[in-house]
Amino acid sequence: MKDGIYIYIKKNIKYKIPIYIYNIYNEKNIFHFPRILIIIDKNSSVSIIEKYKNFKKKSLIFNVNDIYIKENSNLNYLKIQNEKKNNFIIDNTFFFQKKKTKCYINTFSLNNFFTKNYLYILQEGEKSKSILNGLFFGYNKQYIKNYTKINHNFPNCKSYELYKGIFKDKSKYYFNGEIFINKKSNKIDAFQKNNYILLSDKSKVKAIPKLNIYNDEVKCSHGCTLSNINESNLFYLQTRGLSKKKAKLIIIYSFIEENLFFLKKISFINFLKKKIKKIIEKFLL
Repeated sequence: MKDGIYIYIKKNIKYKIPIYIYNIYNEKNIFHFPRILIIIDKNSSVSIIEKYKNFKKKSLIFNVNDIYIKENSNLNYLKIQNEKKNNFIIDNTFFFQKKKTKCYINTFSLNNFFTKNYLYILQEGEKSKSILNGLFFGYNKQYIKNYTKINHNFPNCKSYELYKGIFKDKSKYYFNGEIFINKKSNKIDAFQKNNYILLSDKSKVKAIPKLNIYNDEVKCSHGCTLSNINESNLFYLQTRGLSKKKAKLIIIYSFIEENLFFLKKISFINFLKKKIKKIIEKFLL
């Protein structure tokens, strides 16, 4: 429980190169409790990428991240969970946004055996904006759970949540997303979107959206879809001379393109696209 890192971004700073945080585990301990504290001062902008690297056969990781974004600052945050199949990760991340802040919060779970992500957004100032972008792959007997809660505590704020996933074999996925709007928070614009593709009849997905609204002057909605690969689209691509595998690849690439769009401001995006393409190709073997 002694592991951790503290990052302070000074006022009026615009970082063009992302800050990388690598959680490296190569000790004898099975349990790890890293703690990350990040403070972004006023009028600043930064991109932060958090990754894991585990040299052990099995680890249980319980991490807590506290991220404070002060007035007129922007943050583009990317968390990549792409480790060994027998990794257990329970992630708790808190974002505290002051007025006129903008946060892009990207969570990509690509290759863990057991993953639970708890993401809390507290909008503590007017005209703040939160964009949550999640992409998840499940296969074999992997278990992935996402819990998100966005607290609109001030008026004139926005939130947009896009979570997508592709699952096969006996993998299981659970989503529980909550949007909370208190009595004094009028003129809120909040949207939650969940789309999932099942490549196997034995994989399971359960999505539970929650909208707790205590103000009438808001715009708030959610949508969720769950389906297999569209056979008509697959047949159409095959009639154009593509193999069945390549046709599936094109459909899945188009499915996740919206998630990758939100990463356009991060220089890491080209490498990540190649990584995701390799994962998708393994999926279809």
